[in-house]
Amino acid sequence: MGAMAAAPALFPKAEACPPLYRPRNPRTTPLFQLVEQHYDDVKALWEDRFENAHGRWRGFTDTVVARYLDCASPLCGFARLRCDACHGERLLLFSCPKEHLPFV
Repeated sequence: MGAMAAAPALFPKAEACPPLYRPRNPRTTPLFQLVEQHYDDVKALWEDRFENAHGRWRGFTDTVVARYLDCASPLCGFARLRCDACHGERLLLFSCPKEHLPFV
């Protein structure tokens, strides 16, 4: 069986509605919850507990963490997607672009 014989199965029929897109939800991840709950505590304790071993607090950290916590928030932008077949609509939340991170 050649590659061409299997190719039609890769593409959905035009009249078929695509499967439901389930975007990731960063707010439900353990990392997001950990950062959201404890970032301010770590920052407040940094000088006394961690500075000798790990160096001074780096200012860009606040910017990076704030942008991470805003990632996939509807307040930071979204696109409305509409299926031509079933006319269903979904919102696609924007992620953080790389150019916003100061160290990339």
